[in-house]
Amino acid sequence: MKRITAAAALLLAVSLSSCSSTAESESTSSQRAKRISSSPLDENLIGTWMDENHGYRFQDDRKVSLIADMSDTLHFSGNSVYFVSELDSVTDIEYDGTTLSIMFRYTDEVAQEYGISDNSSFELVTLERRDDPDPDSFDGEYSFTGGAYFENIAYTFGLEAEAMTASAVIDGESFIVTVEDYSDYEILGNFIEMFSEELEYVDETATAVRYTYSISDDGNTLTLTYDTGSTGEQTEAAAVETLRRVK
Repeated sequence: MKRITAAAALLLAVSLSSCSSTAESESTSSQRAKRISSSPLDENLIGTWMDENHGYRFQDDRKVSLIADMSDTLHFSGNSVYFVSELDSVTDIEYDGTTLSIMFRYTDEVAQEYGISDNSSFELVTLERRDDPDPDSFDGEYSFTGGAYFENIAYTFGLEAEAMTASAVIDGESFIVTVEDYSDYEILGNFIEMFSEELEYVDETATAVRYTYSISDDGNTLTLTYDTGSTGEQTEAAAVETLRRVK
């Protein structure tokens, strides 16, 4: 079993549309009893924890948000935008200091080679600035409001785009995405369980995605181990992550 990141461990617990039909997913989630997190919270856990590429924000409202550094797929440099694409493409930016919209199309050469008859631009992503307008800089905090990139994030995490709230922080060539209030969480002994009515688990009898956790004595290091079995027994192949507290 290959190493699983914290976010990827959640993905493994979700039955994506490629693995089950939409009808099956809707039926399963609608029939699942609503679970309420009620056990005492661990105050030492509340906050943001990151490694180099991803992390969690454990909140005092019993929600957990997922954080990912997606700079490798999308970022800004000066007045230009970089978007990873297997084929040559063109991206155009529209920005008025508040709304940042990126349009995408393949180059004419690619369109001709692959027979893409309608090669008009489409909305890659649209972001709405959360902080004060700044027409001179892209840097800031934004809400996702639409676009294929946003829809792909929702699909990846097994959510409907209309039901997902996501934000992004642009800081130079850094592009950090947060899927806000992704699931609920509960502390049960040395376990963290994450759950949501919207998630479709690989195991139909499962009620949560489970990790064992420990926090270092200085309170700055969180170790998570993905629970690979319903008994809670760990294996050598279990994914172990080490995250640092973000002040």
